[in-house]
Amino acid sequence: MPKRKKSTANGLVKSAKPLDMKQLVQDTAYALDAFAAQGSDDLLGYLGLSRQQVYQAVMSDDEVDACREDVVSALLASTWRLYGDDTDDVQMDKLYKCIRQNLPAIAEQVVVAKLCGYAVARLVYKQDEDGFVSLSRVISRHDELDRYVPKFDRLVYNGVLGEETADTEFAHLFLTNKATSKNPAGEMAVVRIYPAVMLRREGWRYAYQFTQRYAQPYLVAKTQGDKDAAAQTVSRFKNGGAAAIDVEEELQMLQNAATGEFFRLLEQMANARIQKSVLGRVKTSELANGSRSAQKVEQDTQRDRIDAYLNLMATAVQHIVDALVALNAYYATPIQVSGSLWFEYASEIKVDKDRAERDAKYLATGKVELTEAYYTDVLGFEPEHFRVVSDAKGGANLPLSVRLSDGQDPVQLSADQKIMQPKIQAILSAAAQANSYAEFERLLGGLDLSAGDQILIDRLVYQNSQVVADGMEGKA
Repeated sequence: MPKRKKSTANGLVKSAKPLDMKQLVQDTAYALDAFAAQGSDDLLGYLGLSRQQVYQAVMSDDEVDACREDVVSALLASTWRLYGDDTDDVQMDKLYKCIRQNLPAIAEQVVVAKLCGYAVARLVYKQDEDGFVSLSRVISRHDELDRYVPKFDRLVYNGVLGEETADTEFAHLFLTNKATSKNPAGEMAVVRIYPAVMLRREGWRYAYQFTQRYAQPYLVAKTQGDKDAAAQTVSRFKNGGAAAIDVEEELQMLQNAATGEFFRLLEQMANARIQKSVLGRVKTSELANGSRSAQKVEQDTQRDRIDAYLNLMATAVQHIVDALVALNAYYATPIQVSGSLWFEYASEIKVDKDRAERDAKYLATGKVELTEAYYTDVLGFEPEHFRVVSDAKGGANLPLSVRLSDGQDPVQLSADQKIMQPKIQAILSAAAQANSYAEFERLLGGLDLSAGDQILIDRLVYQNSQVVADGMEGKA
């Protein structure tokens, strides 16, 4: 007799193992990874789109735009400086002002160059009342990228009058990312996330097919009777109504919960690829799980990515500074500077944990002091940013035995040793002669340990007298 199976009301049992949604998007993830593993020129040819078309399609996505804003904010928040020898404060203030006012527009061009391969912007200058030439505006040409064609040694503009060479020294700011002689237009990184953006935009159509296939419930009947009859019964029951089954029979329903998890997985998969390409890391909100160490690695990767943006940013601003110096030398009073005028970002001094722990151990002994040259040459501090002070509490955290054994003046220690040495030798001699503790006590009782005490007494009297005399002179 077959064993009776456990059944619920009406014999309907819900499956304990719903279909894993991650398995449904795994093939899509593999397809996105395979697409991104190709070169940018090959991908552009495969898509049949120009750089400007891909750039406009990708940058219209809100997730890409949010990542772009994060990068621009990081660039503008970084500390920078203009420096040169023997400069004029008034002229430097004007340079600082025009650079700072146009820094957001320059940062936008840097992001365009990193994502699109190259960026072109129009530089507009103005001349003040005193004749000083400054930068007025930086006008982006990202909506005309197809008209600008980078060549090996120049930038060509295809206008109404035909091809003409664009002035990239004063009139235009031309930036490239990983440009080569074979590919002077640079590496277009944003084309690799084009499928992810399209998945976010048209993903609901794509996901709806899977929803129709996998989200609807399935009924599985277990019976010992006619299977065709059972299938017809289940089909009628699925379309609505009721069905009667035997006690030994069972109906099992397979259904994924209608929580929208599939749509969420698709969006997270697309967002992760966008953030990884633009920011260098995946935001914590888009991670289903992860460890603290993995997040630290992601943060370090993001810093390296921002440093790459900063390097291109420094190149762009330095080009503008050189142009302003040349224009003022030709049209107005030359900018006063001995040598060249430089733009750079302040490098952040990172703490070396191993070096800091080693230095702390040396300093704790109270016998080592770090010089100013160590802080400037090894640690990289600027001389005007720190001041070396003597630590009066050096060695205070050492064990008591160390402090007592090595805390006296050498002269004082030598005198004390002369006084105590005969006493110690007499005690050790008595201990060597004694065969028992009682005999040792008897020998100690016969020892005269007062020899040499008069020297110590005379010294104490002299020191006290000297202190009193100094105090009386101070009162006088």
